[in-house]
Amino acid sequence: MRTRATRRPARRFPLQLVLGSWACVCLAATAPTAAAEAYIEPEEAARLGLEVGWRTQAVVDAYQRRMVDWRLAGDRLYATSSSGTVTAIDAVTGAELWVSNNGRANLVTSGVGTNGDVVAMVNGSRLYVLDAGDGHVRWQRDLDGIPIGAPAVTDKQVFVALVTGLVEGYDLAAPRATPWFYQSSGSIYADAQLLGGVVAWPNDLGAVYVADAEQARVKFRLATDGEVRAAPSGRDNYLYIASTDHNVYCMEEDRRRLVWDYATGYPIEERPAVINDRVYVASREPRLHALRAKDANPVWTAEGVSRFAAVGGEFVYGLTNESQLVALTKDGGVPVAGLPLDREQTCLPNDKTDRLYVVNEDGYVQCLHPAGASTPTYYAEQPVAADEEAVQPFVDEPADRPQDEPLDQPDENPFRADQVPADEPDDAGAEENPFGTFDPFE
Repeated sequence: MRTRATRRPARRFPLQLVLGSWACVCLAATAPTAAAEAYIEPEEAARLGLEVGWRTQAVVDAYQRRMVDWRLAGDRLYATSSSGTVTAIDAVTGAELWVSNNGRANLVTSGVGTNGDVVAMVNGSRLYVLDAGDGHVRWQRDLDGIPIGAPAVTDKQVFVALVTGLVEGYDLAAPRATPWFYQSSGSIYADAQLLGGVVAWPNDLGAVYVADAEQARVKFRLATDGEVRAAPSGRDNYLYIASTDHNVYCMEEDRRRLVWDYATGYPIEERPAVINDRVYVASREPRLHALRAKDANPVWTAEGVSRFAAVGGEFVYGLTNESQLVALTKDGGVPVAGLPLDREQTCLPNDKTDRLYVVNEDGYVQCLHPAGASTPTYYAEQPVAADEEAVQPFVDEPADRPQDEPLDQPDENPFRADQVPADEPDDAGAEENPFGTFDPFE
């Protein structure tokens, strides 16, 4: 059954669960009330310097009613339900583009990966490759193991990480051909990520493997002293990796070296967000750290913020452990306003645009944007595979290096402090608070 969210105000009523044949009827009848509770009203958004862009509901199974993944890719937002249904939504307007039902509802379904031409997903141990234009299945095939996480898709290949530590690469033009194999030690429990011309994935032994997206070979890996529980981020030939050993690492991709590391003092389980010249990473303390991407120089920290949400206008948005959406000044990290979300709601971490996407497991999604910003601001293009001529000649990982030995710290930092322009302003201070005094943690 397909339910739709209403945009009319509604009173709040508790959801009553009725046994027997009336259960489905009751679920359908309570959908409008659930929609009202799931959406932020315009006056509430204004407290955070935001406007309501659009709101809608992705397709969910009438019995399970659970979204397992939300994924932003370019101007598309893909919502994947536990029953194997993928809903493609225009991330700018909120219009539903297509709905595709794949696999079996009783099997585990992954999120999606896309290159703009195709969309890949996994249901059970079967890989589905869909047409990004209308959602029809181009081809499907069984995998050689139990997958973990969403696929990563280049112009030519689709990569799927398996729990055994194996990553398989399938040719999009020849799906029945023998797949590529990337072998790593340990088990994988995060998505394989396409970051420019490489595919990267972490394992449970605290290492991140970086493989060539054009050739079936592992280029190098970074070993940490903890666990890497979140997929790495990438921007402009640099990889950013967070570990439970309290550190964030920056790796230069084409020179296979560590540029810097930064200690937060607490384990990190969230993926770093890279926007312009900043890296935002939340530690378990909880505390949100804003670092300069060049040299890890701390710009500010915000106590009590456990998750990064987005950057829009003059503010950085984050979430607290109490499910409160907080607006922080971009220059100083000072909390200026907060809004408690429903316990079922969360924000999709977004380091690609200035939009905030508030979602829940019932498929409700709402787009918020900075006041007056009807057109999105894009921070980075959707990653694509590098041209063959642009692939750097990496040196293979030395076979005799112990598996738990980290890569050496480089002798020279290309982002030395003496290379920073002398007239660059110090942005560590707090700006004037336009919302008045606010303390979300008092």
